[in-house]
Amino acid sequence: MIKARSRKESEDERKTSKEWRDLGNIELKIEKCNHNGWPDRYYRSASLNVRFWCEWKRIDTKPSPEQAERHRQIRAQGDIVIVAHSRREFWELVRKMQAGEIISDAVA
Repeated sequence: MIKARSRKESEDERKTSKEWRDLGNIELKIEKCNHNGWPDRYYRSASLNVRFWCEWKRIDTKPSPEQAERHRQIRAQGDIVIVAHSRREFWELVRKMQAGEIISDAVA
């Protein structure tokens, strides 16, 4: 019997970030910080006209209460924070940002 291997969020995060950089965009991995709850990465693109924070999560998981509070604080400062569970979801959210469908306080 062949068992399907579950996809790791870190794989999607790394692959998507490489795709992002390969397009000539900027991506910053938040490794360690003196404050907990920060999103995993910061993405910025002049050509796509978007900049945002992304919290990568496994499918069917949500940010912790501490992360949700930090996301609220970041959004209150006017930045966009998205939560992506897959590469597909990430790129769909990027397209929505480009179309103006996502603004700083619209993403929960």
